[in-house]
Amino acid sequence: MQPTVTYPRPMIEPLVQAAFGIQSSPGVYALLLGSGVSRASSIKTGWEVLEDLCEKLAAAQGEKTRRNPTEWYRRKFGVEADYSAVLAAMVKPEELAALRRKLALKVFQRTASYDAVISRYL
Repeated sequence: MQPTVTYPRPMIEPLVQAAFGIQSSPGVYALLLGSGVSRASSIKTGWEVLEDLCEKLAAAQGEKTRRNPTEWYRRKFGVEADYSAVLAAMVKPEELAALRRKLALKVFQRTASYDAVISRYL
């Protein structure tokens, strides 16, 4: 029978060690967070953004989506809703780049405020 080896419990919890490592080595670590984090911080998931855009497109055309914006889009245009296609349907081709910048800015401002909260916490 093999002898049982026990290791002493670390003096600093692993999560705290990771936080110290991240804080003391800027630019070395990257956090890859899933949509669960987005949802908890009130940042829309990709799917929720797509639904919101379909809802806005329907409203701009004077129609209602009946609580299923992507299904409305499929019925209206005959294809599944897709971020680029929905944006293209919202504006004239020459306005598309400006709309993309506007939407991106809105998201980056939201995530920047969230990142600031995390930075202050760490």
